[in-house]
Amino acid sequence: MNIAGFVAENILKGKMKVVHWRDIEAIDSVKDFLLDVRTAHTNTV
Repeated sequence: MNIAGFVAENILKGKMKVVHWRDIEAIDSVKDFLLDVRTAHTNTV
């Protein structure tokens, strides 16, 4: 629960930007970093 609270606080205070799946194409690879944490099984589905 603590981690969820930290993430929520960062989003609410503007420290972290939320990106939804439909926004992925618009990510600027020069200034933004996308970390894909899906498992190998998830990537094949």
